[in-house]
Amino acid sequence: MASYDLDMTTPTWTVRPGDTLIRDQIHGTYGGNSQAGISRSSSSPNVLVYSDHEKAGANGYDFDGWDQSKRIYYYTGEGKTGNQVLLRGNKAIAEHRAEGTALRLFVAVSYKPGTGTRVHQYVGQFAVDPDQPYLTRVAPGTDGSPRTVLVFRLVPVGLVAVGDNPHFSTIDGASQAATVSSVSVDAVPVAAVVAERSEVEKVISGPVVQKEAQLTERFRYYLETHQRVVKRYRIVPPGLPAIYSDLADVTANVLYEAKGSADRMSLRLALGQVLDYGRYVADAKLAVLLPEPPAADLVELLDAHDVGCVVQTAGDGFVDMTSLGRCPS
Repeated sequence: MASYDLDMTTPTWTVRPGDTLIRDQIHGTYGGNSQAGISRSSSSPNVLVYSDHEKAGANGYDFDGWDQSKRIYYYTGEGKTGNQVLLRGNKAIAEHRAEGTALRLFVAVSYKPGTGTRVHQYVGQFAVDPDQPYLTRVAPGTDGSPRTVLVFRLVPVGLVAVGDNPHFSTIDGASQAATVSSVSVDAVPVAAVVAERSEVEKVISGPVVQKEAQLTERFRYYLETHQRVVKRYRIVPPGLPAIYSDLADVTANVLYEAKGSADRMSLRLALGQVLDYGRYVADAKLAVLLPEPPAADLVELLDAHDVGCVVQTAGDGFVDMTSLGRCPS
């Protein structure tokens, strides 16, 4: 395998799958924008595509990576804020077949010793999947606001370097939780802000409880302004004490479990609770309500379990970050 001090002197594509280089070397030979994540070569019919899991994770999402079969590589398009569109680099990927260019995928794997310069491994040549070129997902921008991103489906062309420890995309998810019936469920009016909490959850939540109550009240008002009937559910499993859901949009039959924080522990707790409630309410759709966007892999976790991820946007708006549409717009 070559190292980051490889000397490239010809515009003919000579980089081999598995070779590692820095961007100055790549662009010194093939030209193009050395700062862009998607860069058209100025001296050859190639589009240079860079994937950096560390940088993507810092931006709040990381959809890049292989599917479980290692036959598709998911790659998130360019555009740090606002909805991503098929322009510039995204257009170069989407239309590369028509333009007669090859997609050359590089993945950041380390740093050049003693510097902040990223070292990239050349994975190989790819082409967009002709049957389904890309997916759309909701993810936070660098400004924290949810927006739609393009996630391209790239198919290997010839030999590629998958590696012994490949990075898998969060696009692939687990199966939906099972449902259970034959319990008593009564729709009851929403209590005023203060909700029932177990002593354990009070300890975990601390001051977040008040933030959760305020979020719940804001979302209740939001639903009602969209002509939704809002209730809570009192659920009585056979032989057990009653448990209470958070908000329920009775009009659309959506159950919401609210949390005052979008951290991993809070979201995992919310997921377990809403799945528990949902199996008792016939045909209920489920969602978690959060004050801000969680990490991208947590959004994928919810989506994989058929649970929406509703977050507050600027002002008093709300949006579902999954593809499930569990929030009126």
